[in-house]
Amino acid sequence: MMLKTVRLFQWISCLMLLGMLSGCMSGPDYKRPDAPVPEKWQQQTQEETSDAPTDISEWWTLFGDDVLTDLIEQASRENLDLKTAFSRIEEAVAVRGIARGEYFPTIDGVGGAGATRISDVNGGNTLDNRSPDLFTVGLDASWEIDFWGRIRRSVQSADASLQASIEDYRDFMTILYAQVANSYLTMREYQMRIMYLKDNIKKQADTQKLTQGRYDAGLVPALDVHQAELNLSRTESSLPTMQQQLSAEMHRLAVLLGQSPGELIDRLEKYEKVPNPDFDAFVGLPADLLRQRPDVRRAEQELIAQNARIGVAKADLLPRISLSGSFALEANESGQLSDSGSQTYRFGPTFRWALFQGGRIRSNIQAEEARTEQAMLQYQQTVLLALEDVENAFVGFHQEKDRLKFIQQSVVSAEKSVSQVRTLYENGLVNFLNVLDAERSLAEQHDFLAQSAGQLSRNIVSIYRSLGGGWDIPDEDNQMPTPPDDSNTLSDS
Repeated sequence: MMLKTVRLFQWISCLMLLGMLSGCMSGPDYKRPDAPVPEKWQQQTQEETSDAPTDISEWWTLFGDDVLTDLIEQASRENLDLKTAFSRIEEAVAVRGIARGEYFPTIDGVGGAGATRISDVNGGNTLDNRSPDLFTVGLDASWEIDFWGRIRRSVQSADASLQASIEDYRDFMTILYAQVANSYLTMREYQMRIMYLKDNIKKQADTQKLTQGRYDAGLVPALDVHQAELNLSRTESSLPTMQQQLSAEMHRLAVLLGQSPGELIDRLEKYEKVPNPDFDAFVGLPADLLRQRPDVRRAEQELIAQNARIGVAKADLLPRISLSGSFALEANESGQLSDSGSQTYRFGPTFRWALFQGGRIRSNIQAEEARTEQAMLQYQQTVLLALEDVENAFVGFHQEKDRLKFIQQSVVSAEKSVSQVRTLYENGLVNFLNVLDAERSLAEQHDFLAQSAGQLSRNIVSIYRSLGGGWDIPDEDNQMPTPPDDSNTLSDS
């Protein structure tokens, strides 16, 4: 008996060693597909920017605006959607733990107590159809030997899915910080527009007083007064709408920071100009997007996860080999369970092989292969969209930069025109229509100037967002992100 037991354990140990050392893995190993990435950006962008590596993880500090920096830092701690994205990482960690749990044996405690009675009409003894009472307590164990890599492929898929959820979190960080910056810049743009609008209202009110005085002196007709009043009222009518838009932008910004809509009004109502930094952009090479942009990284991790599922599906074509066993104490009376003679056990290898499944296994493999093809195409499409995003952002920046220069020149000319035409009107050398045209043009150009300044700054934000700025590239791909607040913790074990 002892010799049989020793031989059984030797055979089992050999089987386990083969399983652990086996390099056989079902399904294809992952290889990064070709991505449609050019060697350089378009010539216009390449001439005006640098491809030297630059840290863009905190690009908002380049604006030199302490308020903007504080708002983004607060959003990183308090934004509710960001916390939700982090919770998805915690979910993915738990799912990966489920997959990794298959590496280890399962052990169940079992037990029972009961009696049976045989039917009289089913061969039972009419004298006594009852069997003795039976009490059982013990353990059942099973351990699948991962010969074909089914479990390893499953863990690979879970690991990649976890990494994809991390990249999704980072992608949301990139988008959130851009949203906060854009909302802040838009708010400052409205403040600038309101400042110019109030200044033009004052100028037009002075003009209305001037025409009234000249009318009272009999120098001009009443038409000049009415036209001046019309021009002033039309300009004043724009003010409530613009103030409403300013309040809405402040409300939007507060919600992005996880606060109630009115929380930031007192803090931000003081006028500050639109921050417009001198921009010498880091562009890098197009291939850098594959490493920097979280959405591209996420698409690749989703492809890795799906590729591993092919191996999980193919493993179903092969037998599953397990070590299983049980140990129990059985007795007809509960008090006899402690007796040495109550022991019973079973231990040894087992296998299960799906010999016929009506084509379901191969169909499942084909389905996983098709899903992998879809994930590969989605990855390539994500790369293309990222390239388009960067190119559009730089074109928008350069074009708006040129537009702002022209508007600045037009504002200078409009201001000179208003000053000169007022002097000519006071001297009776031009009619009032010239004054109206000059003042309307000045108000229009001032508004264009504020809008262009805001748009140029937002285009800078778009560049950094399109490049994937807003987070640190980890030294290792599995580095976990920082929780949104100190109350959340995440274990990578």
